[in-house]
Amino acid sequence: MRAKKMKDQLEQQFPIKLPYNKVWEGRQCALEGLHGTWEDSFKTLWSFKVELEATYLGSIVEIDCKKKKDGKDYVHEYYSLEHFKTTYQFEVNPMVDMTQWPVVDPGFEMLPPKLERAASRCKVKRINSRSEPG
Repeated sequence: MRAKKMKDQLEQQFPIKLPYNKVWEGRQCALEGLHGTWEDSFKTLWSFKVELEATYLGSIVEIDCKKKKDGKDYVHEYYSLEHFKTTYQFEVNPMVDMTQWPVVDPGFEMLPPKLERAASRCKVKRINSRSEPG
């Protein structure tokens, strides 16, 4: 039975007002008491597999499940704490201003990018619709 229907029936049967979330939590607690949690059900699945194989000799029982992968499988070791520590194990002195920057000669003349006309509103007069005056 859905929580909304349970809430309506309880409020009709007893002279109380119940918030929906309390009814939903009570329903979840009752279902968990009857059937157990998902984690408990999954843990008993493996013993159920063993019992099936022992009862029906020669049968093969397979449980399909997805292996939970650790996030470490998807992150390069470059981003590990060990690499961070080896990178910053030496003292790094801050530079106060641009005068402390090293002067580098790139070997060619470096110019800023060309300035292009900035985007603006179209200057062409638009065509008025029939409902507009003019």
